[in-house]
Amino acid sequence: MKLDKKTLDRILGAYGIIPLAYSKTTKGLVNFNWVVDAGKAKYVLRVSRFKNVKELESELDYLSYLKRHNFPYKVPVPVRKLEGGFTSKVCGLNAWVYGYIGGEVKARLGDAELNEIARMAGRYHALIEKSGFGTHSEEDLVRVKAIVRGLRKAELRALSRKKDSIDRAFLDNVGAMISMAKSIDLRTLSGFKRYPLHRDFGARNFLWKGSRLVGVLDFENIGSVQEVLLRDVASFFEYHCRKRRYEMDLVSAKLFLEEYSRYRRLSNAEIALIPDLMVLGYTEDFEFDYWRLRNDKKAKLSDMVLTSRSAAWCYANREMIKRNLSLN
Repeated sequence: MKLDKKTLDRILGAYGIIPLAYSKTTKGLVNFNWVVDAGKAKYVLRVSRFKNVKELESELDYLSYLKRHNFPYKVPVPVRKLEGGFTSKVCGLNAWVYGYIGGEVKARLGDAELNEIARMAGRYHALIEKSGFGTHSEEDLVRVKAIVRGLRKAELRALSRKKDSIDRAFLDNVGAMISMAKSIDLRTLSGFKRYPLHRDFGARNFLWKGSRLVGVLDFENIGSVQEVLLRDVASFFEYHCRKRRYEMDLVSAKLFLEEYSRYRRLSNAEIALIPDLMVLGYTEDFEFDYWRLRNDKKAKLSDMVLTSRSAAWCYANREMIKRNLSLN
């Protein structure tokens, strides 16, 4: 997405921001972002590719809640327009502005970083648990129907094309991914309240100053999805607690849970959900990996294959994972 200087000046002017310079970030397939230098302050203009106004306003309300209730990490807090409200229209898409958060992204997370993220997650979930955002709805508890439906649609698209290596790799694995997702027993989830969650605790979404975690980015998923709190933890374990490329590092995962439980009480009944939530996360990521391969030149086929292999290992070892993660 390209915006000329006149359009950017007009958008930012609605927020009372006079830009001295701005640059479009290189990353941004789902959203588009511009870093804006206004002299005494810096901002980010974020254009949401797939969000409607209602979903985006839910996200901004959520972020404002975290700020008002003293969440001890910086999050993208929206800037209000001079005429009121937070959102703007940009080329038919919905946009908003937030204050720039300084810090570095770490490609590798060690034990110290793992503990910092565990503390953040425990504090974050304890705060959300006290909010009015939760629901006890029983409908599609962990979005199995939605995940399977998405995989089926992607399968039909792959079958309809003149198949290349990407389609073949997807079709070789999609049947097993659907089977794993459909076999998850939802009855164990029925007693747990659901909340709008971050759902993407990847390394790229954490900002650091030295060994200190200072900010959390990209709350994109909270506007349309509600799941049990441990879904965030499962998403972190999927990609950052590994002994080998596709196997789970149970020692690191348990240390994470022990630190997390210092800030939010954690039951073994919740912990028992983690392997199933990981499997479902992998199946959802598998479809996204396929979408990225079709829409992003930087995407790698090996990532989609690794996702399917990780899902298969986690599914086969669910009972062993539960036993090892239990907090006695």
